This record gives sequence, structure tokens and C-alpha cells, in this order.
Amino acid sequence: MKQRWGCVLAAASLLFATACVSDGPVAVPSVSSSSFVSSVTTVSTTTTTAETSTTTTRTALTTPQKPLVPAVTVGNVPFIDQTEQYPTGCESVSTVMVLQYWGYSVSVDTFIDSYLPCGDLPRKNGDTRFGCDPYKAFPGNPRSTKGYGCFAPVITAAVENILSEEHRVTDLTGTSLESLCNTYINNGIPVILWATAGMQKPYPSTVWQTPEGKIIEWKSPNHCLVLTGYNDTHYFFNDPQKGVNIAYKRAACEHAFRELGSQAVVIDLTPAPTTLPPITTTITIPLPTTESTTDDPAPVITETASTETTEETTTTTVESTETTVTN
Repeated sequence: MKQRWGCVLAAASLLFATACVSDGPVAVPSVSSSSFVSSVTTVSTTTTTAETSTTTTRTALTTPQKPLVPAVTVGNVPFIDQTEQYPTGCESVSTVMVLQYWGYSVSVDTFIDSYLPCGDLPRKNGDTRFGCDPYKAFPGNPRSTKGYGCFAPVITAAVENILSEEHRVTDLTGTSLESLCNTYINNGIPVILWATAGMQKPYPSTVWQTPEGKIIEWKSPNHCLVLTGYNDTHYFFNDPQKGVNIAYKRAACEHAFRELGSQAVVIDLTPAPTTLPPITTTITIPLPTTESTTDDPAPVITETASTETTEETTTTTVESTETTVTN
């Protein structure tokens, strides 16, 4: 009898100690001499489960990130995906996005077939590759994965053949991203620009010679996209490879943009000519001095000339206080 009660007391002591060590309350089962071994096993299993659950809960805690939002954005810029039909046609797709933003009903296929000049794909002949000049034409086919790309002068020339007198296209190569944002994004004007896919660091790729003897050093992964907004930390783009208002860090954008020659093209409204007020000039011409028999002074003739000057403004700067501009 004493041995049985001793076993019961020992089991109770073990259960109490286990309950104190665990992180939470543990259910203590009833104990009898016949269930002593199974009770200890059950408590041990419960403790292990509780410890595992506590550890899992602690590691699952995460802090949700706030979505990136542009401080200034150009609204209603259409989006066109290039990935399926135009794998190397990012320049054409980005340009058509902006043309449609300004109300031109032109498709990517029409732009490529009717307005984009295409030239020879770089091919090796002996020890040298020969191909067309990407500043004059697109090397290859924008619908092919083997195409290359073209630069700002090609897009500018193509767009000039589409625009009405109401709009103009300007090659802004050499302008900084900050200046493009201040002058155009702030005034509801999207910008076509050249950088790299995903804003990766560009690296030297194919080298070839044009028919004129010019050496082209291609940088990959070359990409063209539409600048639509910005904030203190990021620039935002309609990226034909990824989607609408895709955010990229400012430093990465600026590096890729510079490495591709700081190329940018803008379509905007043609400024109306400004008529200046007429300029009036009074000229006094005295008559020759002659002898007079009277005391009357010689008459004076006054002529008034009026001219009009018309000056055509080339740049209009407007400060905008709105943070979202829609077409």
C-alpha cells in the first residue's frame, strides 16, 4: 500500500514540475497506479506540442510593407504588353502607348509596318559583324526574339510622320531625369525613355560595324519604357514587359538611363504663336531752313510708323500644384 501511494506522489510531482516549465497551461490528467506509464507519456507529448506551437507562432510574425505610391503621376496612360507579340519591340510599344495617350488611333502593328524603318540584323562576315545603324533603323524584326532595338532619332523621325499640326515630337537626349519630371511629368506629359530591363546594370554585348563604318557597341539588357510618375525614392513607369506604374529605385534608374545615353523623346502640344503689341515710333523731320518774310516758324512734319511683331514661342513652362494629372 505504501509503495502504491509513493508511486502516485512521484507521478504528481513530475506532472507539477512539467506544468511549471512549459510556456502555457498544460492539462494534467487523472493519475492512477494502473495508468502511471501512459500518463507520463501523454504529458510529455503535450509539452512537446506546446513548445513546437509556440516556436512556430513567434517565427510567423512579420511586418507588412506599405505599397509604393507616386507623389506625382500622369493618369490614364494606356498600357500595352509586349511580351507575347513584340519580344524586342519595346520602343514601338512604348511609343504607341504615348501616341494613344494623345488621342492617335494607331496600333503597334501599324506603327511597325508603316512607320518604323527596319534594317539588317548584325551578322558575322569573317572576323567582323555587319549590321544597320540603330540610330537610323531597327536592326532586325521587333516581332522576333533575335531583334535588337533602335534609339531616339529613329522614334522621333517615325512619330513626325504621324502627328498632326496640333502636336510636336522632341528628342530630349541629354536631359536629366529630374528635369524631365519637373518639366513634363508635373504637367501631365509622359516621357519615352531608354534604360535597361528591370533597371539592371548594363553590360557590353554585341559589337558590329555599320555600312558607313561606324562601330556600334550594344549594351544589354537594353529596354525602352514610359516614365509616368515619381516620388522621393522611386520613378514609376508603364513598363511594356511588366505592367502599369512599375516602381524602380531612383539610383538604379538614373544609372541605367545614363549608361544608355540619357535618351528621351516627348510628344506634347505645339505652342501657339504669340502676337506682340504694335510698336509705335514717332519721327520728327524739320523742313530745310529758308528765308521768310514772315515771323512764322517753319512747319514740322511728324510721321508715325506702326509695326507688328510675331514671335513663336518654343518652350512653355507651367508650374503645377496638382499631384495627379489626367489626359
